[in-house]
Amino acid sequence: MITRIVKLYIKEEHAETFEEIFKKNQAKILAFDGCQNVELFKDTHKAFYTTISMWSSTQKLDHYRSSAFFASIWPKTKTLFYQKPEAFSLNHIS
Repeated sequence: MITRIVKLYIKEEHAETFEEIFKKNQAKILAFDGCQNVELFKDTHKAFYTTISMWSSTQKLDHYRSSAFFASIWPKTKTLFYQKPEAFSLNHIS
């Protein structure tokens, strides 16, 4: 099991747009082979968002990240940043 954590620094004026993009695409992400869950969180101080997704393997995550679907939504999302995102892939231990 792989947990993917992505910290996204979205400009405050684009927060609603970003949340709409996520809501519109959440079910499509979940439909990818190997995706167990994907959720969106917002920092309590409204400074950044975090997505947390669970994948059955690194290969399934990599397949999603190299997909035409990802290529279609990532460029739209990147225009909303005020700082480069941070991403981590973690192996589940216990």
